[in-house]
Amino acid sequence: MAITQNQRDELLSLNDGNPFIITQKDSSEDHEDFSVLVFVCTTTSLTPKFVDSVSLLLSFPSAFPLEAPLMYLSQCRLFHPNFTDNGQWLGAKLRNNESLSEYLMRLIRVLQYKEIDKENVANRNAMAWYNKHRGSKLFPTDPINYSVKPRISIHRINENIQPDRVEPIQIGAIHYE
Repeated sequence: MAITQNQRDELLSLNDGNPFIITQKDSSEDHEDFSVLVFVCTTTSLTPKFVDSVSLLLSFPSAFPLEAPLMYLSQCRLFHPNFTDNGQWLGAKLRNNESLSEYLMRLIRVLQYKEIDKENVANRNAMAWYNKHRGSKLFPTDPINYSVKPRISIHRINENIQPDRVEPIQIGAIHYE
């Protein structure tokens, strides 16, 4: 069994702006892939350097839901406790009864450092940085609360979608009240 038509429709129906652009990328007998561009501020190093968007590949294996989907970076590297050096998100497994839209909103919280999976630490230096600064209000997070209504844009297959800025930008200390 692979991703169901209802799940595919749910994923592709999330179409009204930010923070996502989702494109159906590839489909075969062994997997179905989607490009996901997330417009959220997160960090690429402890300096800190920030990006305002992250490109990922969401891949559903043919054995889904028995096998977890894979979510990994496709155009940049992050400095994040739950992402490996090669860009794989260790928390990519869907939780019980979690819809795909809830799954993507959890990804946003993870990228914003609002939800860290302490059981799936891939980058110990990023985890130490997080622990050191979590009470200081210095976080590479987007102050927007997307939990009310996600704003998402979907583009058809084979469209080349690029964010306005994909290179890391250097920013001084950011304090969100």
